[in-house]
Amino acid sequence: MPKQRKNRQAQMTLDARQLSGRYEHMRQLGAGLCAAAAAACLPYMPKVTGALIDSVRCDAEKGEIHVGAHYARRVYYRNGSVGRPSGPLRGPQWFARMKADKAGALLQQLAHDMGVK
Repeated sequence: MPKQRKNRQAQMTLDARQLSGRYEHMRQLGAGLCAAAAAACLPYMPKVTGALIDSVRCDAEKGEIHVGAHYARRVYYRNGSVGRPSGPLRGPQWFARMKADKAGALLQQLAHDMGVK
């Protein structure tokens, strides 16, 4: 029986050509999920003039949704009631409330896009 060595390290070499197609597919899936999550947030965001909603941008590389309005942080974290202005779902903490309501549907959509049953 051969002696076992301590501190064995596994080595793996990857060719960039092997990963390029897979990376592009995953990047497209991430962009689709980011866009779907941003679109799902829109009914939860306060809408007085629509400027807050118009400032929503997706960064698919980082997987982040940015709201560019200068007052977005103040509106997101304010203590207020849900249901005003301009809709029954609109109010503070829109991403957290959307995620609680629609996370399952977004994950099902991602699984469908990936081809998972």
